Amino acid sequence: MSASNKMSSPLAMSRERKPKYVIGVDLGTTNSAIAYANIASAKRFGGRAVKTLPIPQLVARGEIGKADMLPSFLYIVSGQDVEKTTGLPWGDDQLTTDVVGRFAQEQGAKTTGRLVSSAKSWLSYGGVDRTADILPWGSKCGRLYSPLGASAAYLRHLSAAWNHAFPKAPLHQQDVILTVPASFDDVARTLTVDAAKSVGLRDNLVLLEEPQAAFYEYFRANSDALTRTASDRRVLVADVGGGTTDFTLIHIDWTDGEDGPLPTVRRVAVGDHILLGGDNMDLALAHVAEQSIAGSKSLDAGRMNSLVQSCRMAKEVLLADPNSAPDTYKVTVPGRGKQLIGGAHSFEFTREMVERLVLDGFVPSTDYEDRPSRDGRRGLSAWGLPYAKDPAITRHVSAFLSRQSHGDAVNVPNTLLLNGGVFKSPAIRHRFIDTITAWREPGQGSVDIWEPLSFDLAVARGAATFGLVRHGIGHRVGGGAARAYYVGVHSGKKKRATASAICLLPRHVEPGAPVLMADRVFNLVLGRPVRFSLFSTTSDRVDAVGDLVDLDSDQFTELPPIQTVLETDDDVTEVPVTLRAELSEIGILEVSAQGVDRDSQYRLDFSLRDPEPESDTAAKTHPEKETQLALSADKRDRIEDIVRRTYGKPRKDVDPREIKWIRKSLEEALDGTRDMWSASTCRAVWDCLKVGSKRRRRSERHEATFFHLTGFCLRPGFGDGFDDWRMGEVWKLFESGIHFLKDAETWTAWWIMWRRISGGLDGSAQLALLDRIEPWLRPSPEMRNRKKPKYLGAEEAARLVGALERIPIDRKVDWGRWFLEQTPDSSQAGRPAWCLARLGARQPFYGSPHLVVPPDVAGEWLESLLRLDWQNVSQAAFAAASIARMTGDRTRDVNDELRQRVAGRLERIESTRPMAMWVKDIVKLSTQDEVRFLGDSLPEGLKLVLI
Repeated sequence: MSASNKMSSPLAMSRERKPKYVIGVDLGTTNSAIAYANIASAKRFGGRAVKTLPIPQLVARGEIGKADMLPSFLYIVSGQDVEKTTGLPWGDDQLTTDVVGRFAQEQGAKTTGRLVSSAKSWLSYGGVDRTADILPWGSKCGRLYSPLGASAAYLRHLSAAWNHAFPKAPLHQQDVILTVPASFDDVARTLTVDAAKSVGLRDNLVLLEEPQAAFYEYFRANSDALTRTASDRRVLVADVGGGTTDFTLIHIDWTDGEDGPLPTVRRVAVGDHILLGGDNMDLALAHVAEQSIAGSKSLDAGRMNSLVQSCRMAKEVLLADPNSAPDTYKVTVPGRGKQLIGGAHSFEFTREMVERLVLDGFVPSTDYEDRPSRDGRRGLSAWGLPYAKDPAITRHVSAFLSRQSHGDAVNVPNTLLLNGGVFKSPAIRHRFIDTITAWREPGQGSVDIWEPLSFDLAVARGAATFGLVRHGIGHRVGGGAARAYYVGVHSGKKKRATASAICLLPRHVEPGAPVLMADRVFNLVLGRPVRFSLFSTTSDRVDAVGDLVDLDSDQFTELPPIQTVLETDDDVTEVPVTLRAELSEIGILEVSAQGVDRDSQYRLDFSLRDPEPESDTAAKTHPEKETQLALSADKRDRIEDIVRRTYGKPRKDVDPREIKWIRKSLEEALDGTRDMWSASTCRAVWDCLKVGSKRRRRSERHEATFFHLTGFCLRPGFGDGFDDWRMGEVWKLFESGIHFLKDAETWTAWWIMWRRISGGLDGSAQLALLDRIEPWLRPSPEMRNRKKPKYLGAEEAARLVGALERIPIDRKVDWGRWFLEQTPDSSQAGRPAWCLARLGARQPFYGSPHLVVPPDVAGEWLESLLRLDWQNVSQAAFAAASIARMTGDRTRDVNDELRQRVAGRLERIESTRPMAMWVKDIVKLSTQDEVRFLGDSLPEGLKLVLI
């Protein structure tokens, strides 16, 4: 990697362009909006220059209207069910054929499986592939959207609306402020920026946290009154929107100036990411309506989604101003012929019922000492998203405030600023206010309540106001970085040492202000993966750059690592560097390594793959905080010597038979058997072993051993920041293939290697493996008369097929049915049944949940398995438990009646009784179950976690 130079800041570049407008964009979960201000006008009139842009959109069939908000919904058009959007003033060529906005929201509530909603929540969720076409979740319609693609579609519509209104001032030439939740991590912010880039927003883009935007709007609209009182304030900004709940703490201090009081505004804390908002309320209401409409049955995903949209409207209508809101509201779920319930069915909510469900469930009157429950079995996660287990927003507030207090003191702010569409409801607003104010100690006084002029437009208008502040118009909120960042290290001399970290970037550092960790020198190894573990915290810790801290509390959140592979053209193998960190103008951490002895700078990139694999509702690996130390230099030298002796150039002092003892030699060098090696040790061993790839063809034993060690050291293919790079290196083996084609042991090692590391292979690589296996194991009728590939190791090849979780669903279904045919009523059926368990699993080990075999197909497989004698057919019970396993997601779970039959069968056999809990409840795998599911154990230090 070449040295990099520091680029000009976005503000500097925007000034070179001399933009005419600042534009605030609120890309909300439920609604989006644009506000703007002419910079020249704002210099005369200040914040009064901020205006809202009416957005053209389809509001009814064939009818175009304008509204201040664009509902963040996308309706996937099918045939002629919606007239073309040619009425949009900018024409079809700038939009997809699908519909965005008000009509999309209303039409989606009347049909099934065609409405994309909550894209913003999905964009922040690392449990799925956010670039894959998975929305609407659980839909079977032909065309789908990725969370990233849906977000880009909303931005395209907003961009087209702006460019139509201001053709001489296109959006990409103005200063654009795009808002995000304060709790968005760097990965979610980067994906948001990617969506913005897709519509041409690049150097002119800045991110702003939504609670700050709301504060800017309130301060702008009330600056005169606030200046007159000039009282110091500790402001809690509570932002509860459609998908997320955000808390931010802001301090306002006043000092005397020449022209009157001057405010100093500092953001001092932000809360953690809480996936909790209006969407959760809609889902809770939908569950109530479902019980009346469907009885003991469950609605399918498409009809449930339509019901949720109807319940959203019911909530908004019934919880509006009680003087104008009706007493009842009828919701309707569309019919589906005679398959389930028949025609459309309805349920009528009363205002009293909705208030009771929403207020008692989401805004209960709680004490300050109450904390969110961590024991929620299912929470509201039945829609594929990992919603907060405790829906009580008031308990989350007290938890946030307690983290900012010192000792046991109750320290409730003297000012409460409300924001977000949820607070449009007077009932919710009053309950929330009453609960917070009741926490104040006697003598502390009352809590001042701040409310925006518009709960819907405050964020967009505040973003535009912030844009003006960047041009010197108005007061800026200080406070800088909301999080402190730390680089992970290991300290201690014990075999299992306490994980520690060094402070890299303290809280409150302002954007654009680089921080150099000058007192700490690291050695970057050239030509080999270099990774720094990264952690963050939003707590009120006070750590300076270079401070060493213990990662022994839940204050710290592990982030994707910063990493690189540095190549060199000279003989230098290591470069001493110091780390340099900077928070960019778009709120993303940028880290580089600055050479100490040479004029060089190396950018360290985030691994945008989360610390866990794609599936969050499924099993995943998570490194323990207490991990073994990485290899010492002495041990690394010993391993490299072993590898050189067996896989290096031929030497007279080396017995070729030493390859037989390489595993034992490695264990002796590392002072422990292989099953004791940590994940980091395994990876370090393979990094040394990699050089033996070219000379593995020295003998059959050399090649087979190389495959065995590669699979063992890199299993399960992910869990380390550099595993993507390692998988790329290993994939070269697939391209070169096996040399000793007649050796059965080599073939067995080859298939086992790919199975062990399959979790690190993308979909295209897994398909390539499948396409190589299929003509051999399952030749088509045309192929049977041709010469078959001369492969060996059929049993392990079949197990590899079962482990391929990223292949298309139709291929899984096809192979699953083939494995069923290979599962006779005998004790020899273990291999096919295990493969069936993996292919039909409701909770994949590493794959995205959107690639799970559909419930109806899983039901067919279960019916076949139920006809077998589980006591005589090895792994049949395990396969049934895996396929019937409960996830809480109706798009994946088989029907209740079938799950009950499987659970009852499992409970009647003593040896399978523990697996019945997989089917009856959402449970975590035991270590023994983990080994059975994977067909292997995980490296020491990696554990399965189920959320």
